[in-house]
Amino acid sequence: MKKLLLSMTAVSLWTVQGMAQQQLPKVVDKNGNLMDMPVFGSPEAESIARKRCGTYMESLSNSKNGQTRAVSTSPNYVPHTGTINIPVILVEFKDQKFSVNKPQKAFEQFFNGTTQANLGNGNQYNYGSVSQYFQAMSSKAFNPVFKVYGPVTLDKNETYYGGTSNNGSDEKPNELINDAINKLQASDEAIKDATVFCKDGTTVDCIYIIYAGLGQNIGGANTTVWAKTGSASGNKLVSKRIRWYSMASELSGLKASEDSAMIAGVGVSCHEFSHALGLPDIYPSVGTSSGYAKNNQNMEYWDLMDGGEYTYKGGCCPTPYTAWEKEQLGWQVDIQTLDQSQSVTMSTSTEQGGTAYKIVNPNNSNEYFMLESIQKKGWSTHQYAEGLMVYHVNEPSNGTIYMGTRLNDIEGYPGMAIVPADSLCASADLKENGGNVEINGKKESYYIELLRGDLFPGTFSRLQTLNVTELSDDHYRPNWHWYKTGNSGYENTNKALRNITYDSSTGIVSFNYVHDTTTGIKGIAHTGAATKRIYTLDGRYVGQDFNALPHGIYIIGGKKIVK
Repeated sequence: MKKLLLSMTAVSLWTVQGMAQQQLPKVVDKNGNLMDMPVFGSPEAESIARKRCGTYMESLSNSKNGQTRAVSTSPNYVPHTGTINIPVILVEFKDQKFSVNKPQKAFEQFFNGTTQANLGNGNQYNYGSVSQYFQAMSSKAFNPVFKVYGPVTLDKNETYYGGTSNNGSDEKPNELINDAINKLQASDEAIKDATVFCKDGTTVDCIYIIYAGLGQNIGGANTTVWAKTGSASGNKLVSKRIRWYSMASELSGLKASEDSAMIAGVGVSCHEFSHALGLPDIYPSVGTSSGYAKNNQNMEYWDLMDGGEYTYKGGCCPTPYTAWEKEQLGWQVDIQTLDQSQSVTMSTSTEQGGTAYKIVNPNNSNEYFMLESIQKKGWSTHQYAEGLMVYHVNEPSNGTIYMGTRLNDIEGYPGMAIVPADSLCASADLKENGGNVEINGKKESYYIELLRGDLFPGTFSRLQTLNVTELSDDHYRPNWHWYKTGNSGYENTNKALRNITYDSSTGIVSFNYVHDTTTGIKGIAHTGAATKRIYTLDGRYVGQDFNALPHGIYIIGGKKIVK
């Protein structure tokens, strides 16, 4: 879970909930000072800066019970096929109550709704529900159903569970879960039989907690609770052992209007529940790794398990799963390996049923590039660019991924990172990537503007005019190389994508893939017009002057020639 800090000023707010006045919690600004929440959609609200937090599964990071490779059947993660039922408890603290209207109705819609109606707290800004997100990512192979209970009010203040550190190290998540269950079971909503929440009939797969107020990950003070996922070891529900827990905050850190709080975006809950399914964080460990706060080191907003949990207004339209993540979970995704030179056309994204392509290191099958088409449709509606997304994957040598695996901790050798068209996938953790920039007379987030140049050919970049039609060893782009054994350096890929195009009217991406740039006629000098007729791979005659042709693959005299 990453952390958001709000860097703006605003006015204070009291909101009426029933007959009682509930003061909204303060948020933390970029200097660590408490301030009143800004209004959603205001210029101040647009200047949100992300901060990352550490893992919440330290005890599971290297545990064999935590491993998942195309999610292995041996670890006891939350099942990710068919219908499962997850209990959700809405939890208030002694000193922090819910601020949204009709909390149970609001979070029933948040988790299960087929539409997102405005209930007075910006609910309608969420693109869909948590359940809808996972149905879409799995092509309806997975249908989580959430049963919402509460709110229940705990006897202790929020600080007791949230601690006082800024990294969550002194929190008490399992005690929070236990106290919430005890309060629920003492209420009129007490669960009599927990079997419905047990896919195997004996163990509750996961329990979800939505706690009142803010999370420390999204502008909350050090005394608030981090959004997190981990082992619920020791907790039980009606005598059934609970395997996993996930928890997140009620609020987004913004106000829906001057007189109402804004409900959280679904992105954080989608991110956290994905951990319970077995997926790791993609961002580098905070402060403790050489990869932290480095450009070109991870996926940023292009991945739910990185910054994509906050896409669009603090996470109201989280980034879809990458093809890599779908493959890890065994969900339907068409991934084709490019093993010979060919022309490629990508008409749609994997979310819409399209194909992703893989280019594999011939000396290491665990290292490869993934190529995906990104279009502003479905859960990508609010992405910052369209075009060809290329990312470099380098899995552990045994091919096993753990929930606590840290793929991107080693500077210069990320295990999953964007190959940016504009040569810069900017880290949200670097101060120089923060602040605003003026675009067409309007202040825009500099970090977001940097993101717009990541996809090929760079059509959506507004900081510079881009038309990057080639990706090859001849034209440097970060992360476009193979790693030498032991991360001792880089090697050329000897691969190339040429004539990369993006059609803005159709969203179609196309390119010529060159499987081996060291063969063919590429290294031969041409001093004049060729004397043989030249054809494209699809049989079109393009003349006899080889020098006049763009890069690509051609047929000359019955032979395939690479330029």
